[in-house]
Amino acid sequence: MSAVRIEKFTCGGWKNCLRLTNGLVEVVVTTDVGPRVIRYGFSDAPNMFCEVEKDRGRIGGDEWRMYGGHRLWHSPEDNPRTYPAGQREGCLAGVPGRHSGYAGG
Repeated sequence: MSAVRIEKFTCGGWKNCLRLTNGLVEVVVTTDVGPRVIRYGFSDAPNMFCEVEKDRGRIGGDEWRMYGGHRLWHSPEDNPRTYPAGQREGCLAGVPGRHSGYAGG
């Protein structure tokens, strides 16, 4: 089994993304909206998650967007506590350039 590598890069117009890969499969997470898992799949193969092309790279705004992927949230889901987080920047503890904890509402 290959070692897991983590790299920060730009993906789909979002500047703050992390790729975790062992060379066989990869997962990509962005903290620009969410945090949100925006890709999962075998390396160099199609994304297993939905991709919403019109919302790729977009951040902020007052309208709800689908974005694609999978939004990370904590339960119980409660509007407005858990919903606005998908539109705003979030963070992941330990990510360089980000604070520890969650910035959402």
